[in-house]
Amino acid sequence: LSYAGYLYYPSLFKETPNQVFEKMVGNVLNSKSFEYEIQVKADIEGENILSSLGSQSSKANTTEKYSVEALGSGSYDFSDLENQKFTQTLTLLGTTADSDVQYSIAIDTKMARKILYAKVNQIKFPNLTFDPNIILGKWIEADLGEKTSDSNSAGSLLTGGGTLTLAQERQIRDALQTSSILTVAEVIGEEKVGTIDTYHYRLDWDKENIKAFVYTVTKILGLEPGAEKVIRFEKELAIVNLTSPEIWIGKEDYLPHKI
Repeated sequence: LSYAGYLYYPSLFKETPNQVFEKMVGNVLNSKSFEYEIQVKADIEGENILSSLGSQSSKANTTEKYSVEALGSGSYDFSDLENQKFTQTLTLLGTTADSDVQYSIAIDTKMARKILYAKVNQIKFPNLTFDPNIILGKWIEADLGEKTSDSNSAGSLLTGGGTLTLAQERQIRDALQTSSILTVAEVIGEEKVGTIDTYHYRLDWDKENIKAFVYTVTKILGLEPGAEKVIRFEKELAIVNLTSPEIWIGKEDYLPHKI
């Protein structure tokens, strides 16, 4: 009878798009390691980069439009939560829309035993106020196990200035898996990514669920951010424009193959 029901009513047994997406999230969060490649292109309007680098340019403290491209690849290993490892190569390329001034920076990063290492391989910014050869090709390290705190930043709503326990990491991962901060808004189709058959979806952010997830994390961390930080966080979240991403999820492995 069950087999006959499946033959006549297959839609009753088929997973919904949101069930597929949630299964993918669970698989990603439970992965012990993964490799990735990225290529991101964006148009950005913001503070002139020259002012951020201490330039004396007349354009400092002004806004400017940029075309930005990020190219990168890397690998992560979470098999030992006490010794998470990753390696990453990232190149950022930028061009101003008004003057066609080009910017670029290429960085290698890696982490092991909570020590972050970074090496700048290339840097090109006009009117730099320091000699880039001071840092080019040299590994710089930072101990992520040391306690840091920035009580004035909006991000401090989620940071207590210390490191997470394994129990807290697991609780946050479980909360993220059930948070529904992203849901399937549109089924675009079924496509191949390379040789992999995938479901192609457009996703939407749910700001109410984002807030709920953030507040859940603050409880897990035992934090009391205070009314001022909560108000600032909610105001920032309300005005930010979150672009709807598209995702291609493998039909058999339920893993993301393209975003």
